[in-house]
Amino acid sequence: MGHAQSDTAGPHSGIIPLVPFARPASYGRMNGNIKIPNWFGIGMDAWALAAESNMVIAQRLTTMAFGGPAAAQEAERMVSEKVAANFALCVNLMTGKLGTSPEAIASNSIAHYTKSVRANNRRLAK
Repeated sequence: MGHAQSDTAGPHSGIIPLVPFARPASYGRMNGNIKIPNWFGIGMDAWALAAESNMVIAQRLTTMAFGGPAAAQEAERMVSEKVAANFALCVNLMTGKLGTSPEAIASNSIAHYTKSVRANNRRLAK
């Protein structure tokens, strides 16, 4: 008679486990339940950020196309905001404020940039 398969079998027991023992590092256990990262939601947030960023780019290009002092001011503001946002993100990453798991870091990074993009979108839409 053959051996019954078990999900509690060790790697050297000769029984093939139903559930693999090695799970990706991004999976964790919380209260006995497996925590599966929401990469689809993170991807949708990234897509929304990209769409809103394109609207801001279009608004800025329109402002710059007319030239004059408003265009120069917008170009200077754009560069200084990008430098400040990237510096702040690096500081948050190094101090652990973005989280420790890959999905937390990705999600919080997207949220960090979304704040700036939404503020610029509101300001430029006036």
